[in-house]
Amino acid sequence: LQEIDKFVRPPLQKEYDVHTYDELKNVPDGGWAVAVGDEAHMLKNSESVRFQRAAPVLQKVRRVVLLTATPHLNRCIELWPLMHVLRPRLVPSYERFAKRYCNARLDRRTGRLDVRGFSRRHAGELRWLLANAFVVRRRKELVLKDLPPKRVRVLRVPVPDEELVAMAELEEKLEEATSAPAKQLAISSMFGATCDVKMRVACAQMLRLVPQAAREGPLLVFAHHQRMLDALQAALEDAQVTCARIDGHTPVKKRPALIKQMQDAKVQVGLLSYTAAGVGINLTSARVLLEAELFWTPSVLEQAECRCHRIGQAHPVTVHRLCVPGTADDRILKMLQRKRAEQELLVPIDDA
Repeated sequence: LQEIDKFVRPPLQKEYDVHTYDELKNVPDGGWAVAVGDEAHMLKNSESVRFQRAAPVLQKVRRVVLLTATPHLNRCIELWPLMHVLRPRLVPSYERFAKRYCNARLDRRTGRLDVRGFSRRHAGELRWLLANAFVVRRRKELVLKDLPPKRVRVLRVPVPDEELVAMAELEEKLEEATSAPAKQLAISSMFGATCDVKMRVACAQMLRLVPQAAREGPLLVFAHHQRMLDALQAALEDAQVTCARIDGHTPVKKRPALIKQMQDAKVQVGLLSYTAAGVGINLTSARVLLEAELFWTPSVLEQAECRCHRIGQAHPVTVHRLCVPGTADDRILKMLQRKRAEQELLVPIDDA
């Protein structure tokens, strides 16, 4: 609402409604001429209650615009819900889309389609369809020509071999796993174990960056696990460094005040979780960002980096991506490269 008030002329103040996607269940017929859905990737799961409630309402509106910097976060199948909302007659069938563009196969164990794949054979066709019927997209560097550069540095910090014993055991379990659930369990366990291995080095790297960030605004630190955020906060308190923290347990009503503390540089460090603070907030007073943990989805990391590398940023931004060799970080970095390559194959970019 604050952003709308900045740009909408006063005579139009009463001519629009604002709802969350979840609230659309209470709006059977909004009677709108135009509907604009921001952060549209929140509709990516066609089986979610959110999508089931929002899609019918949006499809009643003659003109719909879905805004998102990440048309699909993780898998190709996440494009179907957005395409179906916009033009249901053109892409009516989830199953047909999944089989053609996601190499979907029937999982005999579950009796459901496995839609985690990606069809390189039909990638060009899907890209053409998106470009000609769905997507108008601009690269950030073409739209925000005055935006300072962003530099991403991968910090490879080794740890003693004895700290990697559990990781080696989990690697063996992953190699021995034969079913998808077993592999997923092993990967999830590796991700958690990587958090434990990285705590000490993450705290050390964070404290090393605090003096640099102090000259350039607050240091932003992103992580995923609560215990990692707890360790980082404890290290800051021991070093008498001021911080503000936003994670999934932070009450929504308290978040604006914490964001303002960071944006006004009233604290030296902002501790942020990817899921709670990775989108929708403006922290352009920061120029240095540390990714204490990596994340499997490239768009999650990019969105986090965009909290400070966005409109209003007047200085170059440096992102430090902490990686500990011998942990799940090795697999995550490879996966990030693969998924980013798939996104580039699919999502058209209009340079006009």
